[in-house]
Amino acid sequence: MSAEHISAIADVIAAVAAVMAVVIAHQQLRQVNRSLRHGSLATLLSLESEMNTRKQEVEKCSHDFFKLVASNAAPDEIDSAYRHLEGCFESWLNSVDRFAYCILKKLLRERDWKPEYLPYLRKLLQDHPERFGRGTIYNNCRRLAIRWNIPVPQ
Repeated sequence: MSAEHISAIADVIAAVAAVMAVVIAHQQLRQVNRSLRHGSLATLLSLESEMNTRKQEVEKCSHDFFKLVASNAAPDEIDSAYRHLEGCFESWLNSVDRFAYCILKKLLRERDWKPEYLPYLRKLLQDHPERFGRGTIYNNCRRLAIRWNIPVPQ
């Protein structure tokens, strides 16, 4: 065998090895991508669960507060219930703001979740405009609303 034949065989072996490396790398990248999508879904499910749990807590506290007011409870008891309601409300809005942050920072794919959360965010801003004016602590909600063309309070 001549040196040219040996060189040609070596080139063929190197080409086959390179193709195999590309195939293996492609499979690994697909697995990483699949893993990231599952991680994104797990993140979203966790955020959704947190938002729903906190919203339910607001509803429960609101019910308890209005029940106390209707029963002519002592002013300090009503004040305490109101402060608790405000704390629950803030906690709920913080969880929604966290979701908005994940969308804004591309930790969750906007095009996947916008159809589902656009009405949610629109209703939240319509029902509670006093919480989302300029200088709000819920800046991510406000910025996402602006991006999604939801009217924001001034």
